[in-house]
Amino acid sequence: ATFVGLQVYHTKAHLIRAVLEGILFNLKHVLEILEENGALSKELFISGAVLQNRDIVEMLVDIFNLKVHQPSDSETSCLGAVLLSSSTHLDLRDDIIIKPQNPQSYYEAYNLFRISSLGLEKEIS
Repeated sequence: ATFVGLQVYHTKAHLIRAVLEGILFNLKHVLEILEENGALSKELFISGAVLQNRDIVEMLVDIFNLKVHQPSDSETSCLGAVLLSSSTHLDLRDDIIIKPQNPQSYYEAYNLFRISSLGLEKEIS
């Protein structure tokens, strides 16, 4: 990991946000690789305790620029495995649906992330 453009006026909050953005940018990159290999993504289904934080969820929605379903029950760690292993139908009526509000705010930052990542990959290999 690296902090690009770090200045003396950046605070702990800036660094924490940068780390969260880096994690989400990496996840977006994984999704792009899946899409390059034939996957089609129209919406995301998210769960987990960290995603109970509204700011993180809004960041995720804007970075991915997709409609997001968030179950009302945050304890769904095994749900994906259950759904993949059976023909169980999931009732999504209780989901909270979140739509992107400001995806353009992350467009430039994500492109910088990709350029920086590619540069680091070349340095390492």
